[in-house]
Amino acid sequence: MNSARILFIGNPEFSIPSLNKIVFSNHRLVGVVTSVDKMKGRGKKFSETSISQRSKELNLPLYKPKDLKDKIFLNQIKELDIDFIIVVAFRILPDSLLKIPKYGSINLHPSLLPKYRGAAPLQWSIINSEIYSGITTFLVSNKLDKGDILNSTPFVIFPNDDYGSLYFRSSRIGSKLLLKTIDQFINKEISPIPQKNQNSIKAPKILSNDCKINWNISANKIKNKILAFSPNPGAYTFFKNKRLKIFSSLPSLKNYKKKYGEIIEINKNSFLVQCKNSSLKIYQVQYEGRKKMKSSEFILGNKLEIGDFFE
Repeated sequence: MNSARILFIGNPEFSIPSLNKIVFSNHRLVGVVTSVDKMKGRGKKFSETSISQRSKELNLPLYKPKDLKDKIFLNQIKELDIDFIIVVAFRILPDSLLKIPKYGSINLHPSLLPKYRGAAPLQWSIINSEIYSGITTFLVSNKLDKGDILNSTPFVIFPNDDYGSLYFRSSRIGSKLLLKTIDQFINKEISPIPQKNQNSIKAPKILSNDCKINWNISANKIKNKILAFSPNPGAYTFFKNKRLKIFSSLPSLKNYKKKYGEIIEINKNSFLVQCKNSSLKIYQVQYEGRKKMKSSEFILGNKLEIGDFFE
């Protein structure tokens, strides 16, 4: 089997299984590109990306350019004599970088393109009640997630899947598909297929307002939003002017026909909130800046009463 010289580009934990697959394959990983360290938290300490940490563990050549168009950086990459750039969870690359590899650049994307192009495909798949999603490898272009498709594989979204479980599972499914794609492409066993733009669905970056719960919709839609933003950033509502995140819930057929967001029933380990034509049973919450707590703790600590409101 032919082998390739590969430059890997990625940032988050999602990228690590793919990096590992390439490192322990017959291909040669000659360098890793990731974002510069950023200051985070109250202590203003520098934090490196997950890929940076893993690359150091594996003693891989690591590049952290402030500007991907920087001539010194581009010359360094040219000297690596790369066959492929592999991109997993990174921003759009400039043409000056995309022109360097002999055979092109391959991206791994957690959706069945052209569905869910954008930064948050897994979250929007859950929000939109999809029963399956998938992973796609495609040739990188200078347009967001619009390059020709090389490979794809579907997987089921189970009713209780949240963003965390899909993130974990799809990163591992994707790492296998990515290695398969590299092998097939270099051995001329696959051909790129143009995407059909009429079937596209956008999956834009998640903003704070996307995470706010609107109680004037069905309990099932609210449950999906809670799952889509668990374990982070967290779907939220307001209780007595304090932001409250909700992480575990279950739709109920009970409908007291009260105002939307009104607490209509309180049990030992949960409480019900009125939604549109149904209600939602809440099991786990978190005040901003505090630890997650079971609903039983929240009920006692806040002296929760029927008729209280979430806004």
